[in-house]
Amino acid sequence: MFPIASSCKNSLLLIQQMLLNAQIDNNDVAKLEKTTGIQIHEVGRILDDIQDYHRGVYRHSLNVGYLAAQLAIRLGLSKQEVYIISIGALFHDIGKTRIPHSILDKPGKLGKDEWELIKEHPRIGFRLISQYDWAHQLEPMILLHHERLDGKGYYSVDPRKIPLSARMVSVADAFDAITSDRPYQKKENINNCWAEMERCSGTQFDPDLLRLFRSIIGDIDKNRVKHMPTW
Repeated sequence: MFPIASSCKNSLLLIQQMLLNAQIDNNDVAKLEKTTGIQIHEVGRILDDIQDYHRGVYRHSLNVGYLAAQLAIRLGLSKQEVYIISIGALFHDIGKTRIPHSILDKPGKLGKDEWELIKEHPRIGFRLISQYDWAHQLEPMILLHHERLDGKGYYSVDPRKIPLSARMVSVADAFDAITSDRPYQKKENINNCWAEMERCSGTQFDPDLLRLFRSIIGDIDKNRVKHMPTW
């Protein structure tokens, strides 16, 4: 997994490495900052806020950003689209910075009221990120990453209204969640992960995206080892 950063400077290095792995170098970033309005230093400051609140959410956010970026590349999206999706994925769980630690770190099953609060984190995140003028490009990924193709997501959104970017984040989010240790569950091995995600193909996950993601995960894992030695 990504190393935990202790300062914005280190967070920026991780963002830059994520983008380099997505074939976006510093020259590209300078151009994309102008065309999208998304400033990397501001992204770093927001990531620092996430880290300061909860290191687990921070680490997961970096992982999902990396995975979504790789999926965007394999879809043949433009550099601008890859850039926007990468940053949106980094912030997909920003709403959890307003969820109590007692819930985020609870080792057992959540109570009904606790679960209802967890389900609010996409809406909370939407409100938080919408304070930034450039965030309209990221909002769908934050608000809709827990929506499903069968319409049974957190907010029962019509699947026709779930954009590609949010469907991509959904796949990356679930993969990292299943294959990572959480307070309430031990990580699953890769075979069990695929079995669970395939079971939800077409209902929770876009089957075409899941098929592509599964086909490239071996290369992604190799890239993790090569470029992210503490992944």
